[in-house]
Amino acid sequence: VGAVLGARVVSKTIIVLEGGYMRFDYPNSNRDGDRTYYRGGVSWAVTWKTTGTFNYGYEEYKADNAGEPVESNEPGTSAGILTDSDGPTWKGEILWQPTRRDVVSFSTGKATQVSYGIGTNKIAARTLLNWGHSWSSKIGSNIGYTFGDDEYIGFPRDDDIELFDLSLSYKPKDNHVIRAGWNYENRDSNIDLETYSRNRYSVLYGYEFWASLLGWKNLIMN
Repeated sequence: VGAVLGARVVSKTIIVLEGGYMRFDYPNSNRDGDRTYYRGGVSWAVTWKTTGTFNYGYEEYKADNAGEPVESNEPGTSAGILTDSDGPTWKGEILWQPTRRDVVSFSTGKATQVSYGIGTNKIAARTLLNWGHSWSSKIGSNIGYTFGDDEYIGFPRDDDIELFDLSLSYKPKDNHVIRAGWNYENRDSNIDLETYSRNRYSVLYGYEFWASLLGWKNLIMN
């Protein structure tokens, strides 16, 4: 459950306040708990080429069974001690369109995420820089670089993360798209068994049916 309130202070700047509550219930584990967060910031549009938003605040996680070992009645990882946590949280994004064919984005964020049985949860921070370019009406490319860290609460594990991805897309005709990509991930953990690097390659086919759905909607309504 969450809410966002925006108030315009000048023609291109909006003050933003947001807050939320999340309940975590695990049917097969004792890691149940409650997360609340509050953030405040601004959203702006310098020109039609540059827009952005940034919110900063505070979050806390209250474990129902704080002080108990992490347990589960199903096979899988169960490690660490259930622990309350609190600290800063933020999210932000800047979009820059230097030309009609290019979009450059910068985003950053920090928040509580599920840790899949390792400790109570994890605090994940990520920063992403991405460039998308349209070479023509049918061909596009995307390059992205991400770095960040995962701090596991209730378990002595900290990971530094680096990601690099490259993809090319081709639209042979309307509503059809073929995308090929390469993704490199490097994870440097203070636990040797969790340190690794890997390359992933993918080829995807997609069909964009939203325009078709709109056409049917207009036909029915008319």
